[in-house]
Amino acid sequence: MRSYFRAALLLIAGLLPGAMSMSDAQTIARDDSAQLVQFSAGMYDVRRQSATVEYQAEIYPAYTLGIFRTKASISATRTDDIFAGGGVALPIDLSSRVFLMPSFNAGLYKHGKGIELGYFVEFRSYLEIAWQCTRNSCIGISIYHVSNGSLSNTNPGLESLLTTYFVQL
Repeated sequence: MRSYFRAALLLIAGLLPGAMSMSDAQTIARDDSAQLVQFSAGMYDVRRQSATVEYQAEIYPAYTLGIFRTKASISATRTDDIFAGGGVALPIDLSSRVFLMPSFNAGLYKHGKGIELGYFVEFRSYLEIAWQCTRNSCIGISIYHVSNGSLSNTNPGLESLLTTYFVQL
């Protein structure tokens, strides 16, 4: 797992020099009229020996709540854990091609054979950095923490690390 984190940090370090050339142009993440679809894959529960593969799809409709983009997510792991929810994201352009996007989701969780998260309602806090490689697409990495917010006595929480691909519809 440590090598996966190391690779993610190297990717971030590689993207940051391009972010230093600030520009007035905005990325597709900040374009309110752009509907985006994101596909992700990576490691679910990276801190434990029980880490497994996770696949995720998100849609960012061309609808905002003030400065926030809305989003809907669904994810599944190889251990049959499933999450579906919605939330908001705040795209922050670092340059005309690089953006940071913290986000928050609330949703429903179905426990499979992976770690028991303690409740059927879960919350996810994300941090993502991405590079717009073409006019209509981006690649990046994201890390998120999931927790039930102490809605039950069992609340182990976990972290996932994903590689991401955005495409504008």
